[in-house]
Amino acid sequence: MAWSRAGILAFILLLPIGLFACKAGQQATTPNTSPPQLAFELYKSPTCGCCGQYVEYLQANDLNVQVTEVADTNALKTELGIPQELWSCHTMKVGRYFVEGHVPLEAIQRLLETQPDIEGIALPGMPAGSPGMGGTKTAPFIVYALANGVVNEFMQL
Repeated sequence: MAWSRAGILAFILLLPIGLFACKAGQQATTPNTSPPQLAFELYKSPTCGCCGQYVEYLQANDLNVQVTEVADTNALKTELGIPQELWSCHTMKVGRYFVEGHVPLEAIQRLLETQPDIEGIALPGMPAGSPGMGGTKTAPFIVYALANGVVNEFMQL
């Protein structure tokens, strides 16, 4: 078998890479370099239908949602320090943040992209036209942030 000059050069240059990729006759595997998917832990009453629709909204957007049904969602809200004026029907934990109510995905994405120094965000009440709620949106949704006990506007949608 005759080798061309280019073939010999390629063999010499690629040999170290091949030796590095194989160890003791085993083929090296490519590690999974994709980041782990963030878990969304949603706590809701077993009887709330709109909470289930909100979960479906999140799952339709490829989010990993874990649902826990609890008899008293108010206890969790109190534990997380969420002021009553921000309460809605369900509470979600996402990383180090809480997400209270029918918060649109755009606000959650902004929260996770910017990682502000806050405890969490909320869309108080159950506004018509918000994700998981029926009806028609009649005004901008105002999503609030809680930081060190102070409530401020996070964004409008």
